[in-house]
Amino acid sequence: MGTLDSMAAVVTGGSHGIGLATARALLREGASVTICSRTQADVDAAVARLGASGSVEGVAADVSRREDMERLIAHAEAAHGPVDILVCSHGAFFHAPFTELTDEAWDATFDINAKGCFLAGQIAARRMIANDRRGRIVLIGSMNADRVDPGSAHYCASKAAVNLLAAGMACDLGPYGITVNAISPGWIRTRLTEAGLDDRTDADGRFILNPVGRVGEGDDVAAAVLYLAQPSTGFVTAQVLRVDGGQSMMGANGF
Repeated sequence: MGTLDSMAAVVTGGSHGIGLATARALLREGASVTICSRTQADVDAAVARLGASGSVEGVAADVSRREDMERLIAHAEAAHGPVDILVCSHGAFFHAPFTELTDEAWDATFDINAKGCFLAGQIAARRMIANDRRGRIVLIGSMNADRVDPGSAHYCASKAAVNLLAAGMACDLGPYGITVNAISPGWIRTRLTEAGLDDRTDADGRFILNPVGRVGEGDDVAAAVLYLAQPSTGFVTAQVLRVDGGQSMMGANGF
């Protein structure tokens, strides 16, 4: 038996990377899972990969649109019953020097990274309260919430918003038994980061930006999500859990 048997979970951005690893981990622990991604093709491919692991549904949805998030939560409830766990694992990043950043690019970044967490979190929380579920909400942020790289002002600002959103949500939802936490991943191997990893290793292939000496994997973040999703962690809320191999303790440049 798993630690999340009979629970229903929703994972946004669940078709690849951290979201896919998280969905797989939740299924392994006995939860039923509904994932979403922007395109139907991505959803279908992910459901096919996850299907052997347990009960999984998929919805094509845009996290920045309230009607899409309403539809996602409604689909999850119809398929698996009241939602117990929400993991917001969606995100967008692109490089843009500050002086070249457009209004449209700024708005798009915040619409996905921050507004998407607000919409999914609010809709799920309302249903958790209505269904008397002592739910767990986990927002996937970034180490860039409190450190910066050139060309990432918009991204860093949006991820800083995610951390404070989690704390604010936790404050208001605590009386209902709902916990809200954020996870701050370091370098995790995904399709967005793969291209930038080679020049951050030494001659022996050792990753130089953290004490562990390796790049993180989606499963590393998924393990942290499982901890925060447990029924037993009801006294852990409004926290930012760093999953970065110790990089945040070393500064931007590692050893």
